[in-house]
Amino acid sequence: MDPTIAEATTDAAVDAVTSAATNTVPTAADLAAAAALNANAALDKWLDQLAYPSLITLLALAVYLLVTLNVGRARGRFNVPAPQTTGNADFERFFRVQQNTLEQLVFFLPALWLASFYGSVKLAAILGMLWVGGRLVYANGYYRAPAKRVPGFAAGIAASSILWLIAMIGVARILL
Repeated sequence: MDPTIAEATTDAAVDAVTSAATNTVPTAADLAAAAALNANAALDKWLDQLAYPSLITLLALAVYLLVTLNVGRARGRFNVPAPQTTGNADFERFFRVQQNTLEQLVFFLPALWLASFYGSVKLAAILGMLWVGGRLVYANGYYRAPAKRVPGFAAGIAASSILWLIAMIGVARILL
């Protein structure tokens, strides 16, 4: 907000409070300024809360970057030149982790943000952390042996599904 507008808004809000304290009738401008001040405070609080899903989004993107870099390293380690994506089972596990993470991001990120807007920001963030942790467990397990990917996959898909459900309930409440 422009500092001069903020000062004028604050001054008008103070005038409204002063008017009420001195039993004088506040003007429409005083009341509007007080309402704007309250609206700005509410918006600031809401924007502060969005730091939670913002952090989770950044962490999810960091996980994707990590698994993408791992594919590049695996290409060299297992001698799989680009654009090949098959031919070496060990390399293919690294590639599948990256591709599956990308596939899951498409569902997870909108569900995270919609659940944050229409549900609980903090609950969405907790579920987002479960997803991030699940993807790391998934990757580590899959790199070692495909059967070991299941716990991480289950954690991630459960988190995404609950986020989607929270968003659906929130949107339905508004529309119905």
